[in-house]
Amino acid sequence: MEVLLNVFDQAGKKPEDIEGRIYICHADLGTVEKVESAQSSRSVQDDPEDTDADREQHVLMVMGVFHLLMALCDALWRVYILGASRTAFDGALFEIIGILRSKEQAKFLSPGGPGFRRMHDIIMQDSIARFSYAILVELRRKYPATPTFAEWMTTKPSWADVVSLADDVLKKYLPGQKFSSQRAKFPLSEQDPVFENNQLWFRDILTYIEHYKAGKAGDIGRLLDTLVPASFIFKAAGKHKYAVHTLRHYAFLKHGCPPDVARVVMQSWLVNPTGKPDGYRGVDWLVERNNLATKSIYSGKSSNHTVATLIKRSPLIEILRQCHLLIDRNFALAHKNDKHKRPSISKNNERLHKKYEEDRVFEYIIGREAYSIVNVWEKGADGCKKDYVNKVLDVEELGDAGDAGGTRNVRSIDLNV
Repeated sequence: MEVLLNVFDQAGKKPEDIEGRIYICHADLGTVEKVESAQSSRSVQDDPEDTDADREQHVLMVMGVFHLLMALCDALWRVYILGASRTAFDGALFEIIGILRSKEQAKFLSPGGPGFRRMHDIIMQDSIARFSYAILVELRRKYPATPTFAEWMTTKPSWADVVSLADDVLKKYLPGQKFSSQRAKFPLSEQDPVFENNQLWFRDILTYIEHYKAGKAGDIGRLLDTLVPASFIFKAAGKHKYAVHTLRHYAFLKHGCPPDVARVVMQSWLVNPTGKPDGYRGVDWLVERNNLATKSIYSGKSSNHTVATLIKRSPLIEILRQCHLLIDRNFALAHKNDKHKRPSISKNNERLHKKYEEDRVFEYIIGREAYSIVNVWEKGADGCKKDYVNKVLDVEELGDAGDAGGTRNVRSIDLNV
């Protein structure tokens, strides 16, 4: 709370200026909890002289998109690397790591985790290769005369043909609404757990990709669509606080606040510092970037590394950054360093395609034996329904059943996935 008071003091905001206004603050989950706890404790004070500023009612905390993405990445690591599904089936994520980063497998098993960037890169590479191979399999099935992308493109397919092919992939290789009931209907000897496990992993990484791409594109509607599935993954991975706060944030934006306030929150959820396409970032990402510059890059060395120095230089970090860039460009300092070639995506795709083909991950073969991994959406939905619905949403608003994939309206959320 001292930080918030200091921010308002620096902005010259007096208590009379705060009355009747809302100030949106973006932060990680820990900060959101602390501020909301202070607001809750101050709201019970029965002092008629207390103002909105005294109760901190003017502060509206919003979950940062960047921290939400990192938490979702960590949840997938917990489920698919630390869990029993690590080597449970052919085509599992840990086997993919062995192909792409064989020397770093131990880092993915360390208690502290591989870190966000390393895990994020693996998910992105696997998703690109997996989706392209699934399309290739469907292409060979649907157009046997043109078994490769290059040959198919010579036929000049229409955009409708491309969309139809992608729809076939999603319908066939992603688990449907009745996935769990169909799974329990037949004995294990009449199932293919390898194919089913890959379906579940494919769906979860596409959820992650959808959240990531929607944030970069500035598509708030798509970003909201991913919050409910993300809360299920959080719950299944044991990140209970993120589960309840994500679900509550979704319900708040949809039905818990006036439409004008919701629109303002959503319009200020992302920023585009560069103004370029796919350049949107969460406000919390921009805060972390400024913190890095203030506390590390331009913080001073040795005896100059003091709080007083940080305070003096904090308004100048963007100017200092531009000065460094100007010197680099004018003196061509960047060209004095070694610039390694970026890894070839096509080569990685070829290696992963060979792995998918050997394991036949996109073929349903009855009788294959493997450990059946947990459906994290179903597990997370059951946990949210049991523990959090009464805290987050009005149960009567949930209605009966809805589409498990439909998250446009909170009344259509089906927690019985």
